[in-house]
Amino acid sequence: METETRVEGLELEEATVRSIHAAFASGTLTCVEVVEYYLGRIEAYDDQGPALNAILAVNPRALDTAREMDRLYEQEGIGGRPLHCIPVIVKDNYDTADMPTTGGSLGLAGSIPPDDAFVIRRLRDAGALLLAKSNLTELARGGTTVSSLGGQTRNPYDLERTPGGSSGGTGAAIAADFGVLGTGSDTGQSIRSPASAQSLVGIRPTRGLVSRDGVIPVSFTQDEVGPIVRTVEDAARMLQVFAGYDPADPITAFGAGRVPASYLDSLEPESLVGARIGLVLDLVGDEAIHEEVNAVLEESIRAMEEAGATVLRLRISGFDELTRDIALSDFEFKIAFNRYLTSLGPDAPVGSLEEFIDRGEFLPSFGPGLVHDQSVSDGLADPENTEAASGGGRSFGKPSCPRLPTTSSTPCCTRISVASWLESARSSSSATACSRTAPAFRRSRSPAASRLRRPLPPSGSPSGSSSSAPSGASPG
Repeated sequence: METETRVEGLELEEATVRSIHAAFASGTLTCVEVVEYYLGRIEAYDDQGPALNAILAVNPRALDTAREMDRLYEQEGIGGRPLHCIPVIVKDNYDTADMPTTGGSLGLAGSIPPDDAFVIRRLRDAGALLLAKSNLTELARGGTTVSSLGGQTRNPYDLERTPGGSSGGTGAAIAADFGVLGTGSDTGQSIRSPASAQSLVGIRPTRGLVSRDGVIPVSFTQDEVGPIVRTVEDAARMLQVFAGYDPADPITAFGAGRVPASYLDSLEPESLVGARIGLVLDLVGDEAIHEEVNAVLEESIRAMEEAGATVLRLRISGFDELTRDIALSDFEFKIAFNRYLTSLGPDAPVGSLEEFIDRGEFLPSFGPGLVHDQSVSDGLADPENTEAASGGGRSFGKPSCPRLPTTSSTPCCTRISVASWLESARSSSSATACSRTAPAFRRSRSPAASRLRRPLPPSGSPSGSSSSAPSGASPG
């Protein structure tokens, strides 16, 4: 299905903030026309055609908001709104007070937070138009973008491959031109993975630069939020809006005084002169399958060197050991998720991780990891957590499913109930882990889960995927 890509001479396909604002200034484009174009793209390519399945919900007030923005523009132009009428695809773990925030989970379907996330408030204040909420790996706990509420998102460049994750819904939406700007979150690789898989620009900000307040958490220590866009310039524009101190996320105090007047200033042609850029060779694949990617990497290195940068190739002694099993979500998820649920107030769909698990309204493959996290009594006080978080270098990991007592009469590969799992996890100190056979969790649909349109793949990833299916144990 084809959609119109031009409006009175402007090519809207892969438009940028700069080009849209230039068209507004010339009088050849309105905010309503911008929104109609992107809504048409979503209908043509997400709901139909290749059925990318990137979008969980479209903002029902998008066109009304666009009309208001057109009236405002007639009165005062762009004003102090650097993202005036720029359509944003929001990963559905960012709180939005006027739309559900579900984390892609049937267990949170219909949950409407009492207020916006810090970054969402910043976007609205900058004039951005929140167009839609995107699919993600359920609760951002993995890397292939599959959820009980949204199903499997497809990569627009190859429908048989995953779009990366956990922010793959945003990535697929931006790559397929469903919006101009997108938001992602990153605990392990969830902004950078979709960006690399779909020819996009993603930024995982330095810790303390951007507030995580109002984003469904995975790890206090390792969560970050940032942009996923098509150009470096637009990434800089979004980061400028995002960055700033937020008392609701005290870690942002470390960013005070470190935000430049404009990140766009660093995009000048001479900005790389004298820069020293490290290339960690331990992260570069040397097998034949990586040759094509490595060729692109070398081309990028040459471009940076030609622009005046020095690229230092280095290896880190003991790199594999130093970076093995460093996810702090093992210790932090239960506490962080429970605090988030409390922040939703009396209308929260569930009151705790334990209740969320008991209801079973999530992908079966995520059950083992969730139950394990529930079994952690006080992760923040765990000596192994504090040593790892402070850089002590200890490695730790999570079993692929809950630990069962060695004396348990339940065979390890038997499908057992959530209640049995919880009881076993509470009472066991054994390190025995069973296989990833999932229990028969309920999959009843609520009315709010209306966008679950196609069957979920049994393994949690699409047929032919180049990525392994998530166990639900690794954060995105």
